[in-house]
Parts: sequence; C-alpha cells; structure tokens
Amino acid sequence: MAGVRLEAKVHIVTGSVTSAQNIAGAPTLAVSMFRISLEQLASSEAVLSDDEKELGVAVVDVGGGTTDIAIKAGAHLSTPRF
Repeated sequence: MAGVRLEAKVHIVTGSVTSAQNIAGAPTLAVSMFRISLEQLASSEAVLSDDEKELGVAVVDVGGGTTDIAIKAGAHLSTPRF
C-alpha cells in the first residue's frame, strides 16, 4: 500500500506532570486507606445526616446499571432483596 496523505482526529490534553502523577496514584491510595464495605452502607454514610439515620430513612441509589435500596432505622440497616 502506498499513501500520499494522512489525517487524524485527535484530542490533546495538557497539564503538569505532578498533577498527572497525583491523579494516577489516587486510586491506589484510596484502596489502601479504606476498607471494603457494602455499597448501600457506603451510600447511606455519604448522604445521610445523624438525625436522618436515627429517625429512619430509605436510601434509593439509582445508577446506570443497577438500583440499590437500603432502609436505615436507628442502628440497623436492611437491604431488601427482590
């Protein structure tokens, strides 16, 4: 094959080397620092206040592929199965 012209569509992202290294190392640091926990529990800890946890609430995490439901009442967490 012989060619005379070469074209390409590209997207170039520029930034400092230090920032790129920090972004690349973040997942490894996050995994080593935290324990693995139930997804519904992690969602409820991230979004609920102490009062909401104590009174009781249902957390519905609607995602792109799955939907998780957690029912929190006092110190108890229930994850119903359907």
